[in-house]
Amino acid sequence: MLNREQIAPFLKEYCKDNSINYDVAYKQIKLASKDYVCLFVNPPDITKADGLKNDRDVLMLPTLFIRKNDKRFYAEETQYTEKYLKGARA
Repeated sequence: MLNREQIAPFLKEYCKDNSINYDVAYKQIKLASKDYVCLFVNPPDITKADGLKNDRDVLMLPTLFIRKNDKRFYAEETQYTEKYLKGARA
């Protein structure tokens, strides 16, 4: 299973190359498996969950997938990368 320490050097370089705040990205790491790590953000415009009334609105949004292919890491951006990761400030 991949963990934060394993992907940290790759994430740091990726953030540097893409003008992303590393601390913001590192805090978004929420899910890991043996092949990938996923960064998520809670939508900041939703204040709180209200049972089933707004359950889709409060789902965490994936901002970046970091996958491992053989011994190399690579990043896959999502539709939320630009808004919630590249545009984020610490």
